[in-house]
Amino acid sequence: MKFIHNTYKKMLDENSLNIAKDFLDTEKEFLSCKLNLFKHYKQAVVVGCGDYNYYELIKATNLSYLGIDPLATRVECPQLIKTTFEEYLTQRDGDENKIFIFWFNVISHLNMDLIEKSQGIRKGDLIINSTWRTKNTSRNLLEQYYSSILPHHQKNIFNADVILSRKRSIKGMLRSDSGFITQTKNNNLFEVAII
Repeated sequence: MKFIHNTYKKMLDENSLNIAKDFLDTEKEFLSCKLNLFKHYKQAVVVGCGDYNYYELIKATNLSYLGIDPLATRVECPQLIKTTFEEYLTQRDGDENKIFIFWFNVISHLNMDLIEKSQGIRKGDLIINSTWRTKNTSRNLLEQYYSSILPHHQKNIFNADVILSRKRSIKGMLRSDSGFITQTKNNNLFEVAII
């Protein structure tokens, strides 16, 4: 377990993030455009937020911000919950619909079976998932990124095939009447769904 925690912390190191800069810039541009379309929502929840990723972007759209990350270091603020997303869903209160943002491929590291069982995603919620495309340039960039965070003898744990083959889509969260679109740009694959 310590290995996993250390790996997740390294995912947000400056050197590693620089490798994925183009991916993250495209993601930020996409989120900025999409969030402006959904101003009737009151809150955006960033899953795997680290220490307030996308806080300024979300506040600029007049949405309230909630970050969820079990490894967050700045937990003194009410806008950040130090727990897993799966646990958050089991304790979700209120009927207000939310925008859930799965940024930077975080969905590949979640337990989708627990998410589906929790029934914490509700009708009317909006989900935005940002992940990697499966084309070769995306795969190469993904491999470079994971090589920057893993010791050489553990590279098979999070290699591109493992990440890209995992259940990394939001399709399991959808209802039969959900609206669902995908969009690709550069190395990014975006899924947007209204449940």
